[in-house]
Amino acid sequence: MLDWWSNVSHCRLSCPKGPCAPPDRAFGDAVGDGTGADVERLRALRTRLAEQLMAAHREAGEPSYRVIAGQVGVSKATVFRLLNGIGERSPKWHHIDDMLEVFGRSDREVERLRALWMQIRELEKPQ
Repeated sequence: MLDWWSNVSHCRLSCPKGPCAPPDRAFGDAVGDGTGADVERLRALRTRLAEQLMAAHREAGEPSYRVIAGQVGVSKATVFRLLNGIGERSPKWHHIDDMLEVFGRSDREVERLRALWMQIRELEKPQ
């Protein structure tokens, strides 16, 4: 699973200024009350969402990113980021929902993933 944090070791080798430091708030402007526990919980939830999306992709016969992108209406790069959990903010729900439709997922599974996505959004932007 790739994410910003795994790219730090890459930067250590290729950046002339040395390794990159993680941003103070890796997942947007606000993460809950800003505690390290919130950041860790958010990271774990986002990893779980990406793993479940990747499993759905695999169970659908691993359609190409080009096919998925065309049906969802996003770029291949966006599909890659969605399936691999890359990015500083969570994806929009409608992109995930459309992707799950392409994968032929059941309404029950869609609702389960929506609940997980809602937990992530609550940590990213508490009301």
